[in-house]
Amino acid sequence: MPIGIYPRTEGHKKKLSESHKGQISWNKGKHSSDETKILISKKKKEYYKKHPEEADRHAKILQEHNKKNPRKGKKHPMYGKTKEEVPNWKGGRTINGGHIYIFTPEHPYATQTGYVQESRLVMEKVLGRYLRSAPEEIVHHKNGNPLDNRSENLEVISQSKHVTLHFGKGENNPGWKGGKFKQNGVLFVKAPEDHPYACKGYIQEHRLVMEQHLGRYLEPFPQEKVMHLNKIKNDNRIENLELKGL
Repeated sequence: MPIGIYPRTEGHKKKLSESHKGQISWNKGKHSSDETKILISKKKKEYYKKHPEEADRHAKILQEHNKKNPRKGKKHPMYGKTKEEVPNWKGGRTINGGHIYIFTPEHPYATQTGYVQESRLVMEKVLGRYLRSAPEEIVHHKNGNPLDNRSENLEVISQSKHVTLHFGKGENNPGWKGGKFKQNGVLFVKAPEDHPYACKGYIQEHRLVMEQHLGRYLEPFPQEKVMHLNKIKNDNRIENLELKGL
């Protein structure tokens, strides 16, 4: 017999209803313990992980149920509560996309949910006026930390200048790491001037460390390669490096 879910006919539904009429559910009025709830939740997650199609099916069923039975008015669990009593209320302060937002629904440039970036509110208070919307006026964080909204760390600039500051080269970029970056787990550093094997001005740090230790340039890979003894690619201490050649 094929396995699947078949819609019940009206006659079948009526038959089932009559057969269960007058019966009391064995678990009516009983509540599961916290341990049981945790175990059920764990088992559900394991089941859905193995059967993603069932997880999607159940999610659609729940969505349809919520559409047909929206919890409004007195049925809503937060009905009659002030915003301070709602568990998710953060005092009108939240972090989104690395920036702090303040609940200010009366602001002319507030989001649909009534929030404004704190940095903009700080500069508006300093200037005594509303800032013009982007791209005309952008608030730039001088030290590169978008959570530091002290007035002395902020300045109002145009979007074109803001892009130059954040995507510029070298020390002009707050994201500048002193000429060091990671790619595929390997650290690259700014190569010394006129290095014969530098690529776009950078070289793998472990090769540079070995060159400084030996006092000479290494032959290009694969003629000479530097191995990490502990297999950790960014541990570039000389005692962790070993030179191998063909």
